[in-house]
Amino acid sequence: MSEEKSLREKVFEACHNIQAENKKITRDVVRERTGGSNRDVSKYIAEWKAECEKSALAVAGTTQISQQSEESAAIVDDSAPSSTLNIGAESYSNTAQNDLAVVGRLTAERAASILSGEKELLSFFLENPDKLPEDLRQKVERSQNKLNHLVETRKEQHDPDFFAQNLIAQFQ
Repeated sequence: MSEEKSLREKVFEACHNIQAENKKITRDVVRERTGGSNRDVSKYIAEWKAECEKSALAVAGTTQISQQSEESAAIVDDSAPSSTLNIGAESYSNTAQNDLAVVGRLTAERAASILSGEKELLSFFLENPDKLPEDLRQKVERSQNKLNHLVETRKEQHDPDFFAQNLIAQFQ
């Protein structure tokens, strides 16, 4: 006797499948695959997304997987119809592809945040160099002084009076 899956399980499974297909997860697409009311499907999609974010943050936050977690993940009943493993309170996908896609997306979002923050700070310090830390301000001043000295030297060398004086000095 096979038990009928609950709508929640169907929605979660559909969301995992849609994500694996690299398609956008929308209420209409999920509802087309699972049936159910708009309200229920929307609620379960939001719940699934929250669980995905929670598990992805947990995966992204750790740099190593403990031996115990590896052993727990290895002991999986192949006959289980669910496409997720529940280990403790965390929910993990059985497909590494899904987990990697989620981690990759979160990493890309983090990189985008860092880059945009870096650009904002760069603009701020370019517009307000007086707000730079003292050591960096001194470094900038030294570089500017060096550049100004070099510009003045080049300007003197290309000044017509300078050429005339050098030419006269050669004939004397």
